Amino acid sequence: MKRKTWNNWIIAHTFAFPLALLIGFIAIHLFSFIGNLLPEIIASGLGYILWGGIMGCIIGYTQWYFLKTINIPSGWIWRNAIGFAIAETIGVVVLLMMDIDRNIDLIDSYGMEVWTLIYFFGGAISGFLLSRYLKKHTAFFRLWIFANSLIWGISTLLWTALIKFVPRGGGFMTIFGGLFLGLLSALVLNRLLKNDVDKNI
Repeated sequence: MKRKTWNNWIIAHTFAFPLALLIGFIAIHLFSFIGNLLPEIIASGLGYILWGGIMGCIIGYTQWYFLKTINIPSGWIWRNAIGFAIAETIGVVVLLMMDIDRNIDLIDSYGMEVWTLIYFFGGAISGFLLSRYLKKHTAFFRLWIFANSLIWGISTLLWTALIKFVPRGGGFMTIFGGLFLGLLSALVLNRLLKNDVDKNI
């Protein structure tokens, strides 16, 4: 892609990422209203699964908006959403087995590490699902699985660490997570798709 396109990609991720987190945050609190129907820990878990799907959907759409110019199908969006919903589901099940409520027990302890691990695996799962779309564009499509996992893991560790150690910054710190997500994914995809996209854009 042209340099301007990649610059726009990074800017879009910078703002889409905190937006996705905000919508997910609202969604999980809406789930608290069904706490009277289900145990709070289960309602919380369902909310986090929804949050993962929302994150994957919004970031998936952001990426597809640019990748559609090289005929990447819109399935990129829902595969990304499914990948993170699955990762959150695994995280919820494991925490339930340990009788840990992520909303309560992890706020002041290992929340940063749990977020990072879940989105590290989410990046791997979605990377696997999405790599099929890259197959016709690059012989190294499988590298996207590993790369996407690292990209999401590093970006999540960054924003959660900033919120934990620079609390005055608040939610503003999530912008840096989006910035790194956009920057790292742009660098990797630019390398993977370089020859192909130069012909199409």
